[in-house]
Amino acid sequence: MSSTSFSQEKIFLPPPKKSKFSLDEALDVRKSIRDYPSLPLTLEGVSNLLW
Repeated sequence: MSSTSFSQEKIFLPPPKKSKFSLDEALDVRKSIRDYPSLPLTLEGVSNLLW
């Protein structure tokens, strides 16, 4: 049986950037892009995704 341990270290994310669009407007004009770069996601990127 294996156990899973989680780090107790806190990661502080930068605040999300303000957008000129509301969430509804952003969803209305969204586009799918299938070509993703092989670069690691930054903490700023994580912060904006989790907002």
